[in-house]
Amino acid sequence: MPTAIRSISLIPSGSTAPSTNWERKSPSSAYASLTLIERFASLKAGDDGFDATFKVLKENATHHIEEEETTLFPEVRRTQMDLVALGARMAARKAALKERIAETATAH
Repeated sequence: MPTAIRSISLIPSGSTAPSTNWERKSPSSAYASLTLIERFASLKAGDDGFDATFKVLKENATHHIEEEETTLFPEVRRTQMDLVALGARMAARKAALKERIAETATAH
């Protein structure tokens, strides 16, 4: 969900979008995290691989957060973007994604 929210919110901003290669790295990192999360569907605490999977997921998330805080956020702050409006767009996108997830879950 964070990748979907970020891409809809930052990429359309055109020339004021951050200049980093953030979006090129983000999908692979998001895919790795999703793969690890999916493993938890078949694992229980104490199962072989549970602790290792959790550790790698935690490290991946921690790295992602650090990268956002040290690279992406400072670049966004230096742009002329309206951060209040950006926050509103991101919140609206998150709400729409959550609604779609809930609809999909109840349909199955």
